[in-house]
Amino acid sequence: MLRRTFALPPLARLTPPPLPYTATNLTSLALLHTTHPWQERRSRKQVLAAIGAKEPTPALVALGARLGLPFNPELLRQIVTHHSFVGEVEEPNNRRFEYLGKRVLGLYVSEYVHIKYPFLPKENFSQVLAGYIGNATLANLGREVGMQHVVRWTEPTGPESAKRFVHMHILSRELNVRDLIEIHNPKRYLTWLMRRQNRKEPES
Repeated sequence: MLRRTFALPPLARLTPPPLPYTATNLTSLALLHTTHPWQERRSRKQVLAAIGAKEPTPALVALGARLGLPFNPELLRQIVTHHSFVGEVEEPNNRRFEYLGKRVLGLYVSEYVHIKYPFLPKENFSQVLAGYIGNATLANLGREVGMQHVVRWTEPTGPESAKRFVHMHILSRELNVRDLIEIHNPKRYLTWLMRRQNRKEPES
Protein backbone atom coordinates (compact mmCIF):
# COMPACT_ATOMS: atom_id res chain seq x y z
CA MET A 1 0.00 0.00 0.00
CA LEU A 2 1.42 3.30 -1.07
CA ARG A 3 1.55 6.21 1.32
CA ARG A 4 1.22 9.70 0.04
CA THR A 5 3.09 12.50 1.70
CA PHE A 6 2.04 16.10 1.41
CA ALA A 7 4.45 19.00 1.72
CA LEU A 8 2.71 21.85 3.45
CA PRO A 9 3.64 25.29 2.04
CA PRO A 10 5.43 27.67 4.39
CA LEU A 11 3.36 30.31 6.08
CA ALA A 12 2.73 33.17 3.73
CA ARG A 13 3.37 35.71 6.45
CA LEU A 14 4.99 35.09 9.78
CA THR A 15 4.34 38.60 11.05
CA PRO A 16 0.94 40.27 11.37
CA PRO A 17 -0.17 42.49 8.47
CA PRO A 18 0.22 46.23 9.01
CA LEU A 19 -2.75 48.21 10.18
CA PRO A 20 -4.55 50.45 7.66
CA TYR A 21 -3.46 54.09 7.59
CA THR A 22 -6.63 55.37 9.25
CA ALA A 23 -6.50 52.77 12.03
CA THR A 24 -2.85 53.62 12.65
CA ASN A 25 -3.71 57.32 13.06
CA LEU A 26 -6.65 56.63 15.36
CA THR A 27 -4.55 54.27 17.45
CA SER A 28 -1.76 56.80 17.87
CA LEU A 29 -4.36 59.36 18.94
CA ALA A 30 -5.66 56.93 21.58
CA LEU A 31 -9.06 56.90 19.84
CA LEU A 32 -8.89 53.23 18.91
CA HIS A 33 -7.74 50.42 21.16
CA THR A 34 -5.71 47.64 19.59
CA THR A 35 -3.50 44.77 20.68
CA HIS A 36 -1.74 44.62 17.32
CA PRO A 37 1.95 43.75 17.96
CA TRP A 38 3.13 46.62 15.80
CA GLN A 39 1.08 49.10 17.80
CA GLU A 40 2.15 48.10 21.30
CA ARG A 41 2.47 51.13 23.51
CA ARG A 42 5.89 51.88 24.85
CA SER A 43 6.26 53.04 28.40
CA ARG A 44 6.48 56.75 29.07
CA LYS A 45 10.14 56.46 30.08
CA GLN A 46 10.95 54.60 26.86
CA VAL A 47 9.35 57.27 24.70
CA LEU A 48 11.01 60.13 26.55
CA ALA A 49 14.36 58.38 26.35
CA ALA A 50 13.93 57.67 22.64
CA ILE A 51 13.39 61.33 21.74
CA GLY A 52 15.63 62.81 24.40
CA ALA A 53 12.66 64.63 25.86
CA LYS A 54 12.32 66.15 29.28
CA GLU A 55 9.33 66.11 31.56
CA PRO A 56 6.44 68.26 30.28
CA THR A 57 6.63 71.91 31.26
CA PRO A 58 3.99 73.40 33.58
CA ALA A 59 2.74 75.54 30.67
CA LEU A 60 2.17 72.42 28.56
CA VAL A 61 0.37 70.63 31.39
CA ALA A 62 -1.81 73.72 31.96
CA LEU A 63 -2.65 73.89 28.25
CA GLY A 64 -3.83 70.29 28.27
CA ALA A 65 -5.98 70.98 31.32
CA ARG A 66 -7.56 74.10 29.77
CA LEU A 67 -8.42 72.20 26.60
CA GLY A 68 -9.73 69.20 28.53
CA LEU A 69 -7.28 66.81 26.86
CA PRO A 70 -6.24 63.48 28.40
CA PHE A 71 -2.94 63.75 30.26
CA ASN A 72 -0.54 62.29 27.71
CA PRO A 73 2.77 64.19 27.87
CA GLU A 74 4.20 62.63 24.71
CA LEU A 75 1.09 63.39 22.68
CA LEU A 76 0.87 66.97 23.99
CA ARG A 77 4.53 67.52 23.19
CA GLN A 78 4.00 66.29 19.64
CA ILE A 79 0.92 68.49 19.21
CA VAL A 80 2.88 71.67 19.96
CA THR A 81 5.96 70.71 17.90
CA HIS A 82 5.91 72.33 14.47
CA HIS A 83 7.59 70.47 11.61
CA SER A 84 10.11 73.33 11.32
CA PHE A 85 11.42 72.71 14.84
CA VAL A 86 15.08 71.71 14.90
CA GLY A 87 16.28 70.15 18.15
CA GLU A 88 19.22 68.07 19.25
CA VAL A 89 17.38 64.93 18.16
CA GLU A 90 14.60 64.39 15.65
CA GLU A 91 11.18 64.42 17.32
CA PRO A 92 7.65 63.63 16.15
CA ASN A 93 5.88 66.79 14.95
CA ASN A 94 2.30 67.88 14.42
CA ARG A 95 2.19 67.77 10.60
CA ARG A 96 -0.15 64.75 10.66
CA PHE A 97 -2.38 66.41 13.26
CA GLU A 98 -2.56 69.52 11.07
CA TYR A 99 -3.74 67.41 8.13
CA LEU A 100 -6.36 65.54 10.16
CA GLY A 101 -7.41 68.59 12.18
CA LYS A 102 -8.33 70.69 9.14
CA ARG A 103 -10.61 67.97 7.88
CA VAL A 104 -12.23 67.31 11.24
CA LEU A 105 -12.86 71.04 11.74
CA GLY A 106 -14.32 71.37 8.27
CA LEU A 107 -16.56 68.34 8.75
CA TYR A 108 -18.17 69.30 12.05
CA VAL A 109 -18.37 73.05 11.45
CA SER A 110 -19.89 72.57 7.98
CA GLU A 111 -22.48 70.22 9.45
CA TYR A 112 -23.32 72.75 12.17
CA VAL A 113 -23.66 75.67 9.74
CA HIS A 114 -25.85 73.66 7.34
CA ILE A 115 -28.21 72.70 10.17
CA LYS A 116 -28.29 76.07 11.92
CA TYR A 117 -28.61 78.15 8.73
CA PRO A 118 -30.45 75.93 6.21
CA PHE A 119 -31.33 78.86 3.92
CA LEU A 120 -27.87 80.41 3.84
CA PRO A 121 -26.87 81.31 0.25
CA LYS A 122 -24.00 79.25 -1.14
CA GLU A 123 -21.90 82.32 -1.82
CA ASN A 124 -22.03 83.24 1.89
CA PHE A 125 -21.31 79.77 3.23
CA SER A 126 -17.52 80.08 3.02
CA GLN A 127 -17.69 83.47 4.77
CA VAL A 128 -19.55 81.98 7.73
CA LEU A 129 -17.18 79.02 7.75
CA ALA A 130 -14.19 81.38 7.88
CA GLY A 131 -15.82 83.17 10.80
CA TYR A 132 -15.70 79.94 12.78
CA ILE A 133 -12.47 78.28 11.59
CA GLY A 134 -10.63 80.87 9.49
CA ASN A 135 -6.93 81.54 10.08
CA ALA A 136 -7.62 84.75 12.01
CA THR A 137 -10.23 83.04 14.22
CA LEU A 138 -7.98 80.08 15.01
CA ALA A 139 -5.03 82.40 15.69
CA ASN A 140 -7.10 84.35 18.23
CA LEU A 141 -8.25 81.09 19.82
CA GLY A 142 -4.65 79.92 20.06
CA ARG A 143 -3.64 83.12 21.84
CA GLU A 144 -6.59 82.82 24.23
CA VAL A 145 -5.58 79.34 25.35
CA GLY A 146 -1.88 80.23 25.54
CA MET A 147 -0.48 78.37 22.54
CA GLN A 148 2.15 81.06 22.01
CA HIS A 149 3.84 79.99 25.26
CA VAL A 150 4.24 76.31 24.35
CA VAL A 151 4.56 76.03 20.55
CA ARG A 152 7.98 74.71 19.52
CA TRP A 153 9.16 75.88 16.12
CA THR A 154 12.21 77.25 14.35
CA GLU A 155 11.84 80.69 12.84
CA PRO A 156 12.63 80.68 9.10
CA THR A 157 15.73 82.54 7.92
CA GLY A 158 14.93 82.73 4.19
CA PRO A 159 13.45 85.49 1.99
CA GLU A 160 10.13 85.60 3.86
CA SER A 161 11.94 86.18 7.15
CA ALA A 162 14.05 88.94 5.59
CA LYS A 163 10.96 90.59 4.10
CA ARG A 164 9.19 90.48 7.47
CA PHE A 165 12.24 92.04 9.17
CA VAL A 166 12.36 94.90 6.63
CA HIS A 167 8.66 95.66 7.01
CA MET A 168 8.80 95.46 10.79
CA HIS A 169 11.93 97.53 11.43
CA ILE A 170 12.48 99.67 8.31
CA LEU A 171 9.19 100.36 6.53
CA SER A 172 7.25 100.81 9.77
CA ARG A 173 9.00 104.15 10.45
CA GLU A 174 7.21 107.42 9.74
CA LEU A 175 8.66 109.02 6.62
CA ASN A 176 7.38 112.16 4.92
CA VAL A 177 8.09 111.43 1.27
CA ARG A 178 6.98 114.92 0.15
CA ASP A 179 9.91 116.49 1.96
CA LEU A 180 12.33 114.27 0.04
CA ILE A 181 10.99 114.87 -3.47
CA GLU A 182 12.15 117.89 -5.45
CA ILE A 183 10.57 118.35 -8.89
CA HIS A 184 12.81 120.43 -11.15
CA ASN A 185 10.43 120.63 -14.13
CA PRO A 186 6.83 120.65 -12.87
CA LYS A 187 5.28 121.12 -16.33
CA ARG A 188 7.10 118.14 -17.81
CA TYR A 189 6.19 115.99 -14.84
CA LEU A 190 2.52 117.02 -15.05
CA THR A 191 2.44 116.15 -18.76
CA TRP A 192 3.91 112.69 -18.05
CA LEU A 193 1.42 112.13 -15.24
CA MET A 194 -1.60 113.03 -17.39
CA ARG A 195 -0.43 110.70 -20.17
CA ARG A 196 0.00 107.86 -17.72
CA GLN A 197 -3.59 108.29 -16.56
CA ASN A 198 -4.86 108.51 -20.15
CA ARG A 199 -6.05 112.04 -19.63
CA LYS A 200 -5.80 115.11 -21.82
CA GLU A 201 -2.48 116.92 -21.63
CA PRO A 202 -2.57 120.22 -19.75
CA GLU A 203 -2.55 123.46 -21.72
CA SER A 204 -0.29 126.32 -20.75
